[in-house]
Amino acid sequence: MSLSEVTIDIPVEHEKNVFGQFDAYARKIERSFHITLIVRDGVVKLLGEQEQADKARRVLTQLVELSRRGNVITEQNVDYAISLVFENQEDELVEIDKDLICYTLQGKPVRPKTLGQKSYVDAIRGGMVTFGLGPAGTGKTYLAIAMAVTAFNEPHFACRARRVMVDIDPNEIAKLHMEFAKTIVCDAGAFVSALCRRAAGATAMLSRLPSSSTVDSTA
Repeated sequence: MSLSEVTIDIPVEHEKNVFGQFDAYARKIERSFHITLIVRDGVVKLLGEQEQADKARRVLTQLVELSRRGNVITEQNVDYAISLVFENQEDELVEIDKDLICYTLQGKPVRPKTLGQKSYVDAIRGGMVTFGLGPAGTGKTYLAIAMAVTAFNEPHFACRARRVMVDIDPNEIAKLHMEFAKTIVCDAGAFVSALCRRAAGATAMLSRLPSSSTVDSTA
């Protein structure tokens, strides 16, 4: 097997962010693609089989772009970039990062992190009722609350108060009553009150909302 050399320019100011503490991310990329990574004066050389070296280059390209966009690169970013390269979908990583939902009180941006989360957020934006199904710890509740809080800042939020987001554990599906599939009755006042407790400064908008509403899932 002949070795090939692939090069990529990584600005010095992004090297530490992209390679991780003690070059942990660089080592992970080396192990994943069975290549050797050599850094010298902002130029990264990737030595290995041509196809694998090119895949490693594509991972680094996406990580550099995330870094340029102001992200702190995490191991999750590296792992997901690697998995997307294997699926030839790595360009989606930056597209996902462009979807800014809101900022936390500490100024941290809230964004979807995976293609599944991006689809979930898009479904909430486009649907009247959205069911979030999946294992615990996959961001369902966090993203649903972020989307709901963001709605407070929309000019016509009062008109859109009928949009309801339901986060449900798969284990609870069997407990749903049959009539739930026909009509969902939601106390919008209680729903909004719960969100207000999570959204600082949003309480003033509560008085402009109707006290209750009924959402027909078949409408």
